[in-house]
Amino acid sequence: MPDATRPEFSADQLQEVHRLQGLYPDKRGALLPVLRLAQDVFGHVSLEVEEYVAGLFEMSPAHVHEMVTFYTLFFQQPHGQHVVSVCHNLSCHLLR
Repeated sequence: MPDATRPEFSADQLQEVHRLQGLYPDKRGALLPVLRLAQDVFGHVSLEVEEYVAGLFEMSPAHVHEMVTFYTLFFQQPHGQHVVSVCHNLSCHLLR
């Protein structure tokens, strides 16, 4: 019986994970697209989701957490229907 608190991909989603991993010489190259898939499926990338994804890649949850916290478009908490992003980098400031 599956644990209701443990995130898991469906069989089709797992097949997509394996397809993405096969696109790269080192399957770890598929980590970002799989994290995007996880966020789409689970709504956000919680610590439990990070641990689950780490298991799929045979890497430490700490490495997955580093990726999630580095990229600003991964949400670690549930978010509302609309998300407002403000660009703070040099390229955006030069466009003014």
